[in-house]
Amino acid sequence: RVAARPAGRERFTHMRSRHFIESVRVLGDAVRIRWADKHVSTFHHLWLRDHCPSRYHPSSGQRMLPLSSIPIGVAPSRLAILGGTGTGQTLEIAWLTGGTQAAFVAAGAQSAAALSKSSPAHVSSFEAAWLREHCYSESARRLRAASGDVAAEGGALPRVRVWGPEAFAASPLPRVAWLSILDADPGAMAEAEAARESAALHALELLHAYGFVLVDGVAGSVEATRELAQCVGLILPSIYGDIWDTGGELQLGYKTDAEQMVDTAYSNASLPLHTDGSYMIHPPGLQLFNCVAQSDVLGDQFGPEAGCTRLADGLAAAAALREASPAAFDFFCGTPLPFVHRAGDAYVRSRAPVFRLDRATGWPAEVRYNETDRDIFDSLSAAEVEGFYKHARALQAALSASELRFKLAPGVALLLDNHRVLHGRVGFEGRRNLIGCYLTADDWRSNLRVRRAGRRAAESAGTAG
Repeated sequence: RVAARPAGRERFTHMRSRHFIESVRVLGDAVRIRWADKHVSTFHHLWLRDHCPSRYHPSSGQRMLPLSSIPIGVAPSRLAILGGTGTGQTLEIAWLTGGTQAAFVAAGAQSAAALSKSSPAHVSSFEAAWLREHCYSESARRLRAASGDVAAEGGALPRVRVWGPEAFAASPLPRVAWLSILDADPGAMAEAEAARESAALHALELLHAYGFVLVDGVAGSVEATRELAQCVGLILPSIYGDIWDTGGELQLGYKTDAEQMVDTAYSNASLPLHTDGSYMIHPPGLQLFNCVAQSDVLGDQFGPEAGCTRLADGLAAAAALREASPAAFDFFCGTPLPFVHRAGDAYVRSRAPVFRLDRATGWPAEVRYNETDRDIFDSLSAAEVEGFYKHARALQAALSASELRFKLAPGVALLLDNHRVLHGRVGFEGRRNLIGCYLTADDWRSNLRVRRAGRRAAESAGTAG
């Protein structure tokens, strides 16, 4: 057992730190670390040897050595806690080169030490903070699941906020102010780019937490829409093109070309809560709506909410459904439903459950549902058909209970996580014009991690300076 004993003020400071190792020892086939905040981490020897920093390529970050190069019974011959000031602690582990875990236990520490002297041992050096952030105890995994992700270099991401309409009854919707650089003064370009980067990071953090964010100050043009999209992630081309615009003749109410309509989004009809691309094998990860024009016609058909955007948190709906009707929740987690899109030259179809669960967390990793794009139910068994019609209303009730409505205004864009948040629209009369696009699921999350890591590095450099 190795214990760290800093003195005086340093010890007091570190004792309050979750990244300070209080003691470490070998316990069976694992290394057990006790932290200053009393949390205990257990890391298996194979895990530690497999995650040795030297096994990774310095620039690509990919593993360089095969797993088969590590003996099954790999064991440490020496543990040492180094540092404790400035940059923090390091746990150094020297590995047995001629023996296994069984031999280490049987021979005892003295024989193991002698063995380590007989041939050079490989030494792994782990930053204490890195180990703590990657602890895989049950409590650590629960905490990580609550944030939805973890970025080792950027720190844990903001906690995921599950919401219903009551969450915003007395609080503003998540939103950021945008500063485009399309028309920026060349002499102030550096400041404009810095402001845009800051806004993009804030938008991504809110997007991660709530599943949607409003962006103020976006010009109503394809160029401005593309600029925002490319600053957030990677535009995903689809059967609708890379950038789409609902402001054509069909949306303006010229019904003579209705047979050409490829999607009801281009109409003025009400749209139920749904996710886009339910019929795709891999639905779009992110959706951007840039409001160019909003209908101001208050006719009797749709009432004062005409043209309102409808959102519902799929995580909240899943939690409500699981509590109100466990059988319905299990059905929609385990039964692949068929979805289809067939219009023009496109014929796309897929089958998937409404909720795809993350096995580690039990939370939905993806929500997929579109009432209007359900395919013919000839792929379901008789029992599954009965189950759908039995449980469908419970699903609809859970979605409706979490619904939020608001009206987009020109100059405001909406970013939403299509794997989590369902969206829809109240029908309208007159003109309502949106420009938008899809983005990949991986790239906006990658940008969030990279930007957070960059901010953290800048903050550390400023503190050190």
